[in-house]
Order: sequence, then structure tokens, then C-alpha cells
Amino acid sequence: MAAVAIEPMAFGCRRDSRTAKKGLTTSACLPVAGAALLLGQTMIGWRVWDVMRTIDWIETRPELDAKRIGCMGISGGCTVTLFSAALEPRIRTAMVSGYLTTFRDLILSLAHSIHKSNPVVLSCEEVSEVAGR
Repeated sequence: MAAVAIEPMAFGCRRDSRTAKKGLTTSACLPVAGAALLLGQTMIGWRVWDVMRTIDWIETRPELDAKRIGCMGISGGCTVTLFSAALEPRIRTAMVSGYLTTFRDLILSLAHSIHKSNPVVLSCEEVSEVAGR
């Protein structure tokens, strides 16, 4: 068994320089998510891309079984897990915790949730429908 932990964009070493100067406990989710939206993309899309490229890397490792990939996360990591598992067929199992809600409650109740949303999905599906994929 092996585990790969992806440092999420806008956290740790993957923060912008202005936020990084504020210390390791400050995330940069809002400015990065806003920049993604201005580019016609989403932060969740960028984070799912990270997962997909990580699976590509796993497939190059002879000591790892790329046919038995799971994904798990809580809160923002759960968001990434949910969308990654829905979009990436190489993920065989997923454990999600701390995200199963409605998009309305997510967006309207938490000011930081812009990085957990996708305007396209918001217009046609609910979290439970994505989770059911």
C-alpha cells in the first residue's frame, strides 16, 4: 500500500508570494479561485487536474498498482476527491467527508467556498448528483 499526498494549490508551498509572506497558516484560496474564474476556469478544475496528473505519475511506477487507486479527503480535499472520482475513471474508490451538502448552502453560508464551486455544475447538477457518479 502506498499513499501520495498532493499539496493543494493555494496552500503551503503552492501559495502566491503575497500570501506566503503572511505565514504557513494563511491560505490563498480566494485570490487564486478568483483568478481562475477570470480565466474562465475554476480552482476545483485545476485541483482535479493535479489529481489526474498524479495518477499519470503513479502509472509510471512499477512498484505501484495503478489499477487499484483510491482517493480521499476532507473539506476542500473532499471537494477534490468528489470531482476527481466523478471525472477520472482510474479512481476505483473514493471516501468523501466534510463536503456533502447542497451548492446553495455551500456558496451562501461560507464566504471561503468560491474555491469549492464550479459555475457550470451549479447550473445543472447538485452535489449529491456528482457524488452519485
